Amino acid sequence: KMEFFEGFKSILSLPNPILQLIGLHLDARSLACFGATCHDAAVQVHEVLRVLKSVSFLPGRGSRGDGLPLITALRSSTCVLLSREADGMSAISMLGRRCTSLVYLDLKNAFRWVDDAVLKCLSEAGPQTLRTLVLDHCDKITDQGLQALCSHHSLLHGLATLSIKSCGFRLGSGSSLAGLKHLTHLEAPWATSFTSAGLAGVCPRLVHANFQGCDLLDDHICQGMTEVHTLNLAFTSVGDRGLAMLAQGSPKLASLYLGIRNNNIYTTGHYSEAALLAFARTRPDIYLHLISA
Repeated sequence: KMEFFEGFKSILSLPNPILQLIGLHLDARSLACFGATCHDAAVQVHEVLRVLKSVSFLPGRGSRGDGLPLITALRSSTCVLLSREADGMSAISMLGRRCTSLVYLDLKNAFRWVDDAVLKCLSEAGPQTLRTLVLDHCDKITDQGLQALCSHHSLLHGLATLSIKSCGFRLGSGSSLAGLKHLTHLEAPWATSFTSAGLAGVCPRLVHANFQGCDLLDDHICQGMTEVHTLNLAFTSVGDRGLAMLAQGSPKLASLYLGIRNNNIYTTGHYSEAALLAFARTRPDIYLHLISA
């Protein structure tokens, strides 16, 4: 035990890049057990966590709440990744109170417990410094959760990047996203309930938008996207008119993704080959990606 203790203390003497890398491979339960052995061990655990900028609580064996006390030491961390073993409401509430520098929160591995109640808790607990939120594959989320997250009462008003990849078909039209006034990067592939009308309030300020597989989106989604730089409309219902809108009304567009018309099992759009050629002639500056399923 003494050898392990001395080895753990030596972590603090490592170069900072290596120390930060260690933070992405922590077993929260093991750290908690080690910190509980004696006062000196607890001091060392908390000292390491205080200097880490990125922390990933990997699942350990045992009860779900074993690693939660460690969150109290994450005051300087800017990036936290929670696992499927965490106690959702307690973890989110504690993050809001303790992690006052947090800018990046990744919950994609916590898809088993992230639901509308967790998003409501996050919107009420903060932290207000959060700029990036990853909710990929959290298919328990519905439109009610997004409404809570994006409401004007939410403490996450500074959120700039939101990723909701493959979160299911119960997210509503996307209209609630208009409440995030600083949102510029949206990853929402396969959000199959999103509509062009629902996203009208957020699209004009998006710099990066991934709507792959959102097959209810039609030509109207292309209207007013004046700031967009990268846009994925593969497997949507965008047609000739939409391409013309992008060519004329999106001066900053540099990359556009569309679905290949042949040999695809998904909706590939309603654009014609003539419209695609016209688009390429009008905007040769745009890199056009044709992708398959």
